[in-house]
Amino acid sequence: MPTDPSVDQQGAFEAGETAIRVAAFTSSFGFHGYTAELVDVLPTGDQIVRDCLSALPITLDQVHRVPSRDGLPAMRASRRAKNLVCAAAHHLPDLRDPALAEQLRAWIAAKPNLV
Repeated sequence: MPTDPSVDQQGAFEAGETAIRVAAFTSSFGFHGYTAELVDVLPTGDQIVRDCLSALPITLDQVHRVPSRDGLPAMRASRRAKNLVCAAAHHLPDLRDPALAEQLRAWIAAKPNLV
């Protein structure tokens, strides 16, 4: 079957949605106690958090700007950021990179300012 070159072959979801789904999926394994058996198959906590943070549609500086009611794109970006931070936060105890952990903590602290 011929493929359409205009179609993204990376996956069915955009990067942010994929990061959220992988974070939720892998944290459910930890909840059920399967993490040890799947350690060679699942992405590391560092990779999961990096993927979530790299998909953030806004910066920390933009978090403190309150989106106006008529700024629907800004509100959507804020909501997307909140969902990504929530997904990544579950993996904070698994992080080995101290700089990455500090970056995630900064986003967790900013989370109340997100829509």
